[in-house]
Amino acid sequence: MARILRVDTEEIEHKSVAYDVYVAVGGGYFVRIVGIGLGLALLMYFWRHGTRTLLRMERLDRADFVSYRNEAQRDRPKLVWRLFKRAVLEYLKPGFHPDQRDNYHLAADYLAPVDLR
Repeated sequence: MARILRVDTEEIEHKSVAYDVYVAVGGGYFVRIVGIGLGLALLMYFWRHGTRTLLRMERLDRADFVSYRNEAQRDRPKLVWRLFKRAVLEYLKPGFHPDQRDNYHLAADYLAPVDLR
């Protein structure tokens, strides 16, 4: 498991490679905006579909489903949505580049309690 964590968090070091390649091959702002719009739409669709599929597998009746939905909406962490919204709005800025976000500390903080020897 530690190896998987190490490999996954090392990817933060390469976060701008795909973006740099996209720019180098002539990728422009319009395609980037269309891409994030399509990506977000698909993410939301699959997220909702996956949730519904898992709930259907639980064989919940209508009342249990409504109760679950209301609980999820009430307890949904607003901070997560605010951070997600901020990241998307930052990405939409015309001069955006991934290296402008200094988040290398996230990998270090995440791996700190894990013994990686």
